[in-house]
Amino acid sequence: MKADDVFAANPELDIEPFSSLVKNTYQVYPDGSGIRWGFPQMPDTQGVFLRKDMLEDPKEQAAFKQKTGKDLPSTYEVLSNIEFDDLVEIIEFFHRPAKGMYGTALMYSKEYDFFSCAYYPFAYSTGGKIWDPETNNVYGILNSPENEKAMEQFVGLKKYQPANFAAFGIGDMIDLFTQGKAFSAWQWLAVGKFMSSDKVPADKVISIPLPKWKGNLIGAMGGQPWVINAFNDDDHMRVAVDVLKWWYTKETQDKFIKENGGLPWSAEGAANPEYLEVAHYVKPFLYMLEEGRSQDFWHLPEYAEMLAVQQAAFNGYATGQVKTAKEALEYAAAKQQQILYKAGRTETPPPDNVDSLKI
Repeated sequence: MKADDVFAANPELDIEPFSSLVKNTYQVYPDGSGIRWGFPQMPDTQGVFLRKDMLEDPKEQAAFKQKTGKDLPSTYEVLSNIEFDDLVEIIEFFHRPAKGMYGTALMYSKEYDFFSCAYYPFAYSTGGKIWDPETNNVYGILNSPENEKAMEQFVGLKKYQPANFAAFGIGDMIDLFTQGKAFSAWQWLAVGKFMSSDKVPADKVISIPLPKWKGNLIGAMGGQPWVINAFNDDDHMRVAVDVLKWWYTKETQDKFIKENGGLPWSAEGAANPEYLEVAHYVKPFLYMLEEGRSQDFWHLPEYAEMLAVQQAAFNGYATGQVKTAKEALEYAAAKQQQILYKAGRTETPPPDNVDSLKI
């Protein structure tokens, strides 16, 4: 059911979002139409979780200074603007596998969208694009030199991770970090509440936005909206609207954000000082939710088919099944172009050799 129709009858549910990312990611379909179908529930953006206690350790600071000639940053103000190369230098410093401490952890699993969403910021932030939403073309865009270089950089971080890095998803990241086996983890900020434990207490953790690549940063969007089934009978439709009214009350949002790890997405919620002080992961979440900081992808019915092709190819490069990033991107781009061409969404056919491509 169109959310716009629900808003017309229940204007209190038409809540001003913090940024257009909320509207464009969770509400509007088709892209650019302005027609809203979703009701924001749990928006999500990406960041990096770091061991604050290790960064603040005077011995570590002295050792880092001696090794690099630089001060070891430990505050949000400095770390929130860190460049990728500088962050990697810190990761390398704390990478001590012989002592059971890895420098970092990222997602490379072929399950769901783990590899894709973790990789996208590396591509987006260095000039890469994954498709043309105007023409629905993928081939010649996804398989670009920029994306190839970005994927090599992304997978290259395996040197600072456990040997089974290619299987990592959200849960693996939580386990590795909270067990005290990784200095850092590139993770969805909505799981911030779960990125601490008795072994690694919350006060020993700091989270920051993703790093910048020569001043540029564009992350991927996560999370999900509520939607209402248009085939509900009157009773179920009334209950669905009542649930939304309950969900958006201040009492419910207070409980969700203050006690259960939720994140504020509305203009009012983002301006609430009580929410900003709940946990360290709220500030980087909102930073990544600012205009232009993150973007979503493929609001198409063919989403699942396109994602499966891509995940298999990309993860294949991480495991070594696919020898080069170029081959992984070529395969994914050609197959996705074929999917969209067969669906009638683009007038451009896939390359002639698409059916012979294998991974």
